[in-house]
Amino acid sequence: MLHLDKVIGQGAFGTVFLGRMQSPDGLVRRVAIKLLSKEMSRDQRAVQRFRDEARLLALVDLPGVVPVYGIHRVEERWAVVMGFVDGVALHDAMAAGAMPPSAVRAVGVQVAELLHELHHHVHPETGEALHVVHRDIKPHNLMVEGSGRVRVLDFGVAQARFEARETRTVDGELAGTLAYMSPQRWAREDDGHKGDIYALGVTLLHLISGELPPRLGWDEAAHKKNLAMALGVHADTELGRWIARAAAWNAAERPEALDLAEALRRLQVEGPTLREWAQEYQATRTLADDVDPALSDVHILGTHSVGGDASDTLLTTGLHREPLADGPTLNEVPKPSASVAPTPGTGRYTLPLAVALWVVAALAVVLYVSGSGTPTGPVRVLLAPTVDAEALLADNELLRQYLERELRRPVIFEVGKTYDDVSQRLISGDVHFAQLPYRAGQATLEADPEVVELVQKVVDGTTTVDGYLMVRKTDPATSLQELVGSTVCYSDALSNTGYRLPRQYLSEQGFDPDSDFGSRMSGNHEQVLRDVDAGECRIGGTFSHNVNTARERGIDVSGLRMFAITGKIPHDSVWAAPEADPRTTRALQQALLDLDPREDFGQARLGNSERISGFIRPDALR
Repeated sequence: MLHLDKVIGQGAFGTVFLGRMQSPDGLVRRVAIKLLSKEMSRDQRAVQRFRDEARLLALVDLPGVVPVYGIHRVEERWAVVMGFVDGVALHDAMAAGAMPPSAVRAVGVQVAELLHELHHHVHPETGEALHVVHRDIKPHNLMVEGSGRVRVLDFGVAQARFEARETRTVDGELAGTLAYMSPQRWAREDDGHKGDIYALGVTLLHLISGELPPRLGWDEAAHKKNLAMALGVHADTELGRWIARAAAWNAAERPEALDLAEALRRLQVEGPTLREWAQEYQATRTLADDVDPALSDVHILGTHSVGGDASDTLLTTGLHREPLADGPTLNEVPKPSASVAPTPGTGRYTLPLAVALWVVAALAVVLYVSGSGTPTGPVRVLLAPTVDAEALLADNELLRQYLERELRRPVIFEVGKTYDDVSQRLISGDVHFAQLPYRAGQATLEADPEVVELVQKVVDGTTTVDGYLMVRKTDPATSLQELVGSTVCYSDALSNTGYRLPRQYLSEQGFDPDSDFGSRMSGNHEQVLRDVDAGECRIGGTFSHNVNTARERGIDVSGLRMFAITGKIPHDSVWAAPEADPRTTRALQQALLDLDPREDFGQARLGNSERISGFIRPDALR
């Protein structure tokens, strides 16, 4: 039986509850329950990643990892039940400044030991190596319990090999957090477990300096110089030298996790122990065991037995148990734990300390409690589906992480179903920010004059893009007259280069787009190219940039040729809904205008297909 006591986090991906799990014999344990939103529960890849993370945590039975007790279905949604941890989130603690070097050393010892265990962990039944690489070590994913034990949280982007895994990581996939990412991962090269060592080195640098360092450099010399500067007075200490080795530019120069742990353990560093530091920090918090009355009345889930023993099949009101491959059961003897609530009236950032924080990180939810009225929660940006959704998100990942760093809040990029879907959700206020192609943006403005155009994209240094009509190279046609009666593939009815410009061009040439030609909606620009190449249509409307970068995205356009240029338009724009918080709107606009890929990332542009070189104010083109 599960009892949901109170909500501790909520965002675009779902909700996190504090709760209690009661076994048939009456034993009760405190748990954290992560419940995916209905929308995310319908996203097959999101659900697969969600379940894979739970399965991996069940396989990795280590003291420094939060245990998982089961995966469930709650009506149409997915949920996972995991251990309830009482401790200090290091990300929160950084608000008070740098940690004592003695405590930093202790964090390094424990995390390095755990990384060694993860990197060499084997399947508990088959004995096969799991090759676990966390890929997102950072203060936000580290929690220190009152006993001084460090917990590593959030395995949402971890790499691992096990048979029950539903998803597979992709070579060159950019995963993790920008500031803690090794040079090799930035370059989409695989440095394996040494990438975790680098992230730990930068994490220890953050803890000992009290500041999150920007990327340390775009070449080895600059990296080494900036690393020494960031260490400051600690650069010439033994602890500082080991931190520098862990964060070395070359993966081969970074120590193995166990070697790092043993070296740090041998160091003599004066100051409080990690336990003393954690207890002193926790002393400023108020312990409580409160239950949200509304939830206790409405969300208590009663256990039923359906066609068998309740211990084998756990079904509740709208909830049933799903088998968790290689995982623990829900009938284990509970471990006592405490509940921690924010200190009332302190006006400072106080995240409930007894929450399994990896869940909150996986949901991209950060709770800001501030007397100054600072905007809270994640910033959601909806992208028009100009190309395949997964490719679009991957191509915009660096931009998302840049905005997350600049805004100091979680940033979530999502892809709409169609251009009109994005437009309507912006107008309705379902999302407050959206990126739309030029014509779709103008149509949105016509439908709601209150929406605001914040910036326009600059691609490869240009502010405009050409519309193309594409045909196969083997097509003998040299004039539109020879193409009359054939089918034209369009990307979306709100697309400029993929719909309006092709039709306008046909009209200007004396043809009726509807009576002289057939039509087919491909759904996005990438599919237009595929459809023309496959013969689904004879002509395709798209834009120059899509054709020029197609090969980099795995689309073979060697059999296609440009038939005509249909016109020229500005690149996509980012828009804000009338309901958007003005401070968030200004901060987002300024962050986009300040983006300099060469300065911020050491490269001329962001994304293989997006190729963003910056943003400009809309009025700069008028």
